[in-house]
Amino acid sequence: MQQFLVYYLDYLAQKQEMTSQPVRFPTLEELKREYMAFLLQITGHNIKKTSEIMDIAEETVFRKMTGR
Repeated sequence: MQQFLVYYLDYLAQKQEMTSQPVRFPTLEELKREYMAFLLQITGHNIKKTSEIMDIAEETVFRKMTGR
C-alpha cells in the first residue's frame, strides 16, 4: 500500500500544479476505496485476491465497491 500512497500523493501534487487550484486530499475511507479499486484492476477484478492482499473479507470488498 505504501507504493500506492506515494503514487497517489504524487498524482495529487501534479494535479494541483496543472490546475493552480488547491487539491482536496482524500479521506482515509476514500483512499481505501481507491486502493481497493487499484488492486481490483491489477488482479483482473479478482475479489478473492484483492481481499487476501488487503487482509479483509471478500464480502467487505464487494460491499465497499458497490456502496452497500
